[in-house]
Amino acid sequence: MCSAVLMKISESSERRYDAGINLLTFGNERKIKSKIVSEFISENDRIFEIGVGTGTLAILCAEKGAHVTGIDISKKMLRIAERKIKEAGLAEKIELREMSVVETDKHVPNNSFDKVVSTFVFSELSEAEQLFALRESYRVLKPNGKIIILDEVKPRSFWKKTLYYLIRVPLELVTYLVAQTTTKPLKDIEGKLSTAHFKVEFTSRYFLDSLQLIVASKEETS
Repeated sequence: MCSAVLMKISESSERRYDAGINLLTFGNERKIKSKIVSEFISENDRIFEIGVGTGTLAILCAEKGAHVTGIDISKKMLRIAERKIKEAGLAEKIELREMSVVETDKHVPNNSFDKVVSTFVFSELSEAEQLFALRESYRVLKPNGKIIILDEVKPRSFWKKTLYYLIRVPLELVTYLVAQTTTKPLKDIEGKLSTAHFKVEFTSRYFLDSLQLIVASKEETS
């Protein structure tokens, strides 16, 4: 829970990053990424990952036979990902690029990928950046391609929301003291997907409803 908030802190220690994020999501991060690969990724898929991080999801996809292009603006995360990918013997299946999502319009061709995946990234973007990222995802996907997003959201029920804020508020304070920044849960991603001409096909929530996995397909426009 609150993985997006504490990601800022975890990034300060390369060796503890993966363990820290998995701990912050109470073990759900790795489980959900494994679910993404087992249920929504196919062999020989071309995958575009927005925010590849330390490469965990990219490696899981490549192990299934997919080819992954992963972008990230953090040199530190890319160094970790590159090391992990080499250790896994998957360098031929995964391409890493130091790039922001707002640069994709200049460097990524139309209709290039079967799937776009992004975990714990959209909540780090501004509203305008989220819409841009979704429009770009639509553009780079092949016809009938899918976008898969995992991110932090607000719980819906009163008691889950209460517990969520009891945990989140002190974590936000720690994050601000350490990194002088904060984050917020992703809002109305279904509505934004619809605006970008995606059709939601699957959605599920985990751990106090604070983590959401959503899968949507590219709808052809006339």
